[in-house]
Amino acid sequence: MWRAIVAAVWLPGAGGALAEEADPQLDAALLQCPGAAPFVEADRLREQALARRSAGIEPSEPRLREQLLEMARLDQQARDGDWSQAMVEKMLAVDAANLAKIR
Repeated sequence: MWRAIVAAVWLPGAGGALAEEADPQLDAALLQCPGAAPFVEADRLREQALARRSAGIEPSEPRLREQLLEMARLDQQARDGDWSQAMVEKMLAVDAANLAKIR
């Protein structure tokens, strides 16, 4: 029953793209915490609004933008794991490298 409620709240505004890009972990989390569904939907709507506002805007420094996007990708990659000691050390190393670059 909860899955039906979550799907009713979360999927209608998502369009076909979200149905194709289903996230089983998110689905499981929303089953455990159905109250989070409105926040997930609000976040999706914020992302869509930002994409609409940003459409057609060219960055003034494209190389810097690419560097920042790569830093963000590595940052998120370092945080995707089991939170073992080795993973935390990798995360701290990525954070230190990124901090040095943005100072």
